[in-house]
Amino acid sequence: MVRGFTLIELIIVVVILGIVGAIAIPARSGAALEYRVSLAEARLESDLMEMQRISWHASTRTRLTISVLDSTYTVTRSVVLNESRNVSLGESPYRMKIDAVNFGDGVDGVTYVDGVPSTGATGAMTFRVSGHVFESSIDSTTATVTVVPK
Repeated sequence: MVRGFTLIELIIVVVILGIVGAIAIPARSGAALEYRVSLAEARLESDLMEMQRISWHASTRTRLTISVLDSTYTVTRSVVLNESRNVSLGESPYRMKIDAVNFGDGVDGVTYVDGVPSTGATGAMTFRVSGHVFESSIDSTTATVTVVPK
């Protein structure tokens, strides 16, 4: 007795795999988009908390400035010593484009003095990831960022 699969059985298996693949690929791309947005949100929140903590413990002035032109933000740990680093949200793993930043008092970031924001207490940032538009509200008093699809 010859054992094996018939051509019909193989075709049915290939069709089933194609259907499962067609369902899984869009779900995976949505998960990747969510991951990139939540990663950027967590990074910005973490940097805000760091600026607030350094300012409070060292009794110094710290600043986080967001640049729309190149989709980056600059973290200045000490304004006096000019210690700063850039975080590029346009590169991997974030790969996002910042469209607009608007803080209530007309600045492009937040400045902490003794752990309290002296400028930029609240703000909003609109950005795009893979063609999807998101809007975030930034509360630098509590160092929180909330992102919602627009």
